[in-house]
Amino acid sequence: MRLNNYIMKLKTVCYELHEYFSIQPRHISVCPQCKKPFKPPVEMLEFWGLDSSKNTNFMKGKGCFNCLGTGYKGRTGIYEVLVIDDLIQKLILKNNTSQEITRAAIQAGNLTTLKENAAEKVRQGITTFEEASSAVLV
Repeated sequence: MRLNNYIMKLKTVCYELHEYFSIQPRHISVCPQCKKPFKPPVEMLEFWGLDSSKNTNFMKGKGCFNCLGTGYKGRTGIYEVLVIDDLIQKLILKNNTSQEITRAAIQAGNLTTLKENAAEKVRQGITTFEEASSAVLV
């Protein structure tokens, strides 16, 4: 296949996949001045696929002058990342549907979903479960 044809095909597929592989850059961070450790309920951890015993740093903002009492200050992005390897490239070129490409990418470990990325940022104490939920729309 000629390079121009491949690029046009890739542009078309990327346009079709846009709703599945999107970026949510307006994710709010916990205020560094007033953040305090937080022990979330077990149900919340199960829903997000997290384990409190695995190097976690759950935080919640108490509210202070620095964050105007909100408990949040600054922004961080959550991203859905698709690594295009040979398998994904073949699926794209075969005109597979977005859902088929998504399933294959998840099975191959080539796709980090918004939920997974948001859960990781919650685990690291960068943001809260509430903000992650609003960004991912779970």
